[in-house]
Amino acid sequence: DPKDVTLRVLRARVLIQRRDQGAALAELEAAKKLSPDDEKLLRAWGSYYLVSEEMPKAVEARKRLLAKHPEIPDAETIEREVYYLSRFPKLKEENKLKEFFDSAGAAKVQAQAQRWDEAAATLAKVLALVPDDPEHWTDLGVVQRKLGKKTEAAESFRKALSFDKNHTPQPGLLVGLSAT
Repeated sequence: DPKDVTLRVLRARVLIQRRDQGAALAELEAAKKLSPDDEKLLRAWGSYYLVSEEMPKAVEARKRLLAKHPEIPDAETIEREVYYLSRFPKLKEENKLKEFFDSAGAAKVQAQAQRWDEAAATLAKVLALVPDDPEHWTDLGVVQRKLGKKTEAAESFRKALSFDKNHTPQPGLLVGLSAT
């Protein structure tokens, strides 16, 4: 049915996955005429722009989704996407995007393997690339805590919160750190 927004969005998602951007765009535009603020449509626009590598438009699509549907269950995840997507063009322009992803991935692997010293050093590299990243400041705080560096960990958690007042580290991370 040409007047079914859900069907048009579903078609657009399939076309996006197939990398048929022209046909996907046509479906999204048609759905937009029917219901411009539909949650699934706004999500699909974000996906379309990501696949098209139009990061500023992907950021705007995600912001619009949050503005129109602030109570969605994955709002925090979407906010993180907006944060990173807004930084990717600069990292890409500086030829540092691969370094960011490689370092962030390596830090996660190192932390999972409990190689805390390596993880701390790698997270320092990540934060040199994106110094206002609350997620990686939190990760560094966790690693520092595992290394017994409570004062440094508390400072890292404070930095994370200074960049994002709504950022919530894992429960219990701050217990016992404020007295150091």
